[in-house]
Amino acid sequence: MSHPPKALIIGRPVKHARSPLIHQFWLRELGLEGSYERQEVMPGAVAAVLRELPAQGFRGGNITVPHKEEAFAACDVLSDVAKAAGAVNTVWFEAGRLCGDNTDGTGFVAHLDQTHPEWDA
Repeated sequence: MSHPPKALIIGRPVKHARSPLIHQFWLRELGLEGSYERQEVMPGAVAAVLRELPAQGFRGGNITVPHKEEAFAACDVLSDVAKAAGAVNTVWFEAGRLCGDNTDGTGFVAHLDQTHPEWDA
């Protein structure tokens, strides 16, 4: 029997993260099965926590401070952007391998484009 997909955000602290509220809203709004959770993780425990995620039904998630560099080091496969940044904020599993990417720069530029369209003029 297949279980609904799960994702999460890890950090320390993480209780302030809005991601679970945002993602849970869209899951409900779009009628999609799944959950998006949060987990506080102590520094030094990131790699072990990430490696255990598939056994707990997680397909991946997001990484927030202060764990982006530690998650980077734990990944088996890294995007070119993550390599350039030396950090990851997004992880997922493919064929049993932990993959990582960094979308911080893209998100920052998209925000600038939306709020200050003349920023790069």
